[in-house]
Amino acid sequence: MKRITSVLIAILLIFAAITLTACGNSATRFDDATYMVTFDSQGGSAIESKTVYSGNIVINPGNPTREGYYFIGWYKSTEENAEEWKFATDAVTSNITLYARWKEKNSSVSDNADETPSETKILVVYFSRADENYSVGIIEKGNTEIIAEIIKENVGGTLFHIERATAYPATYKDCTDEAKAEQNAKARPAIKADVNIEDYDIIFLGYPIWWGDLPMPMYSFIENHDWSGKVVYPFVTHEGSGLSGTVSTLKSKLVGAAVKDGLAVRGATAQNSRDSARQAVVSWLDDFNLGSEK
Repeated sequence: MKRITSVLIAILLIFAAITLTACGNSATRFDDATYMVTFDSQGGSAIESKTVYSGNIVINPGNPTREGYYFIGWYKSTEENAEEWKFATDAVTSNITLYARWKEKNSSVSDNADETPSETKILVVYFSRADENYSVGIIEKGNTEIIAEIIKENVGGTLFHIERATAYPATYKDCTDEAKAEQNAKARPAIKADVNIEDYDIIFLGYPIWWGDLPMPMYSFIENHDWSGKVVYPFVTHEGSGLSGTVSTLKSKLVGAAVKDGLAVRGATAQNSRDSARQAVVSWLDDFNLGSEK
């Protein structure tokens, strides 16, 4: 009996030693696996560094401010072709420095020295279709147009509606048949009018999702412009597909632009639940510290 007791005590002592050793190693690994994320504001207001555990994401610290400039985003280096840091997905695996990127605000020369230079110029441009739509029936104003107007209410700027030169059929089936044929042919249909995006700094770009893609008139518009130096915020309406990978499409098409994370709102929400749609827009704008102008 004494021998059995001694054996049990020995086993317990060994188990305790292993447990303590494991805890000690775990604590060491825990301490070793923290990294510093430093924010170099490049002449802007100071942003506090953050300590992050290895493999975790770092919380967006917010936008710095700099007189005479507007903030574009945090980038992995100061090189012109540097990648923007994606706070929602990029994991921290070492000590890193993120660099602010800025664009100088447009200013106008005035004879009156007391006049304030013009502020950042914003364009809210969108493609939208009324008539008969999926899930909402016959409507007088397109789903995407509603979201565009809410954005303008919050950020100001200029609204521009992209319209195909020849209107799509009013009935849902005829419209979808024609639009699908355009997509299969990779057509670039003519549009009624255009806008000089070169006059603007920030561009909100809106469209409905049609078969997982942008409507073809959108390609007619975006391929007709130089997007260098623009900051682009995509927004879409959909009925279940979300952004559907179109932000990646825009990043490949809008060469030289900083394309931000997009907003996706269900068409039925835009059409029938305006308060919910407005809340979604405001929340999205807040993520970028936008929306102070009315």
